[in-house]
Amino acid sequence: MGKFRGLISESEYIAQNFAYIFIRNSSKIEAAKEIIGLINNLEYKEGGKISNNDIDILLKTTSEFLNGERLWKAKYGGFVVKPKRTDNKDFLELIEYIKKEINKK
Repeated sequence: MGKFRGLISESEYIAQNFAYIFIRNSSKIEAAKEIIGLINNLEYKEGGKISNNDIDILLKTTSEFLNGERLWKAKYGGFVVKPKRTDNKDFLELIEYIKKEINKK
């Protein structure tokens, strides 16, 4: 993550990565599961799991990348990523599933 410092906030970087995962995976439920796994491993620098409020911010920001409200700041494999028209709709339909499955053991 070091090369993006100063160019993009850490939360934007994480949300953009979630959006990229969602775009590149043809199975949106599998993409959601991958995002859930990543969220479950997020911790604050001081320690401890991230708060539900911060999770909500990450998911909202992810949606903003998918719907074009936020501009992509990183390229993946040298290519600019462009979401499909249905990606944000599909993501929004899975948000409650994602929230329900976070930290579920």
